[in-house]
Amino acid sequence: MSEQAFSSRRSWKGPSPAGDAQRTAQHADPSLLRDEIEIARPLLEGCLNLSDADLVDCIGRATPDHWRLAAARRGLSELVSESIVATGDVPTIEILLCNDSAKISAPAVEVMVAYTREPPLGALAAAPQRTAPQPCLCDVLVVRCL
Repeated sequence: MSEQAFSSRRSWKGPSPAGDAQRTAQHADPSLLRDEIEIARPLLEGCLNLSDADLVDCIGRATPDHWRLAAARRGLSELVSESIVATGDVPTIEILLCNDSAKISAPAVEVMVAYTREPPLGALAAAPQRTAPQPCLCDVLVVRCL
């Protein structure tokens, strides 16, 4: 086989599996966001046209793994950030705080400050199992708010 034929095979410019996954993610059913994490991950990481309602629904009905992927998305709105904070899940909130492109409302910051003092109570008790706030949340919150 000639080097030219071999070279042309390596440079074939047909659809790539990664490209197919991205195209699928752009047109997927938002209910898949609540599916097993292996199914939801490509959507949460790569789908640019998810609405705030899609993300809030996912956060309200899915697992902490889903919350953490949502918290890492670029350009989160205040509404989605508030939903993430309402989970009371410290690792998820830390991811949100490290997300420089997320918009975080003043009320959400107040709730996070309260979490550094005591575990989530009241309306948040109806959500899935919570972890107690850790001192490191306070450190991340201080850095984000500076």
